[in-house]
Amino acid sequence: MDYHDAAVTAPVNNQKDNGQEDIAAADGVLLDAAARLKELLAELAASLRPFPAFMNMVSLQAVELEPPFPGLEDRGCVVVLPDGNFANST
Repeated sequence: MDYHDAAVTAPVNNQKDNGQEDIAAADGVLLDAAARLKELLAELAASLRPFPAFMNMVSLQAVELEPPFPGLEDRGCVVVLPDGNFANST
């Protein structure tokens, strides 16, 4: 390999490494945001007293989450439980 080949391939390798580092950094930000949103949802659920009954059933307390995108309605019903966790109610 001559100087020209080394000079051309070095930035490509660095860009690949930087791209992987960028992806790892973005994943970290997303994980932190998801953890904070989970904490906020648990706090919000704890503040709802009494927690609402799901579809007027005394035996189930849950709040339905509406799908944010069209076309997801057929995938079941996602609910938030009194402890702030998600569940799939079918």
